Amino acid sequence: VFARREICTVTIVGAQVTDQDTNDPPDTMAANFVFSFTMDGPPAVTTTTPANGATQVAINTNITINFNENVNIQDATAFTVECPAATPIAFSVTPVAPGGTNSFVLDPTSDLPIGTICTVTVVASKVTDVDAGDPPDNMAANFVFSFTTDQAPSVTATTPTDNATDVALNSTVSITFSENVDVAVGGVTINCGSTVNFTPALPQTNLTNLVLTP
Repeated sequence: VFARREICTVTIVGAQVTDQDTNDPPDTMAANFVFSFTMDGPPAVTTTTPANGATQVAINTNITINFNENVNIQDATAFTVECPAATPIAFSVTPVAPGGTNSFVLDPTSDLPIGTICTVTVVASKVTDVDAGDPPDNMAANFVFSFTTDQAPSVTATTPTDNATDVALNSTVSITFSENVDVAVGGVTINCGSTVNFTPALPQTNLTNLVLTP
C-alpha cells in the first residue's frame, strides 16, 4: 500500500526490454523511460497572508489562506479569527459556494484592534478535498497561525527620566521610541521657561533613538 502524499517514480530500464520481431536481432529500448506520480493525501494549508508571526500588520488587512489543492469548506465556520484569544472577530469568506478552490479570503467586518495578537484557526473537520479518487478527505488537524496588528509608535524611555532632579547643565536629551519613526519639524520641543534650541535640526527620519544637544 502506498503512503499518503509520497512521490513514486517508475523506471523502465531500456537495456532490459527487447522487441520480438525477426527482421533483425532483438532491439532494446533506446533509453530508460521514467515517470512519476504523487499519492493522494488530505488537504493542507501551504501559505497564509499575513504569515504566521507577522508583526505591524495593518488593522484593515484581509486574511488569505492557501491550500495545496482545491478544497470545499462546510461554511464560514471552517475558519475562526480571534483578536485577542477568546475574542471572536466577525468576517465574510470568499468564496463560500462549493466547487473547489485552493485559496480563501477572510474579510473582517470592521478594522482589527490595534496592537493585538490575532489568532486564525482553520477547522479541519470542515475542510474537504474535491478529488474523485477516494471519499473526500478532511485535513489531518486544525491549522493555527497568528499575527500582531500595528500600533501607534510610543516613547519607551527618556534620559533624563521624567521628573529627574539635579540634572547636569551640559546634559543631552535622549528619547527612545518603540519603533523606527520620522520626526517632523516641530515634532520635539524643549522649553525651560523659554524655548531651548538644539541639534541636530529636525526633521529626522528612520530612527528609534533621538539624542538632542542644547
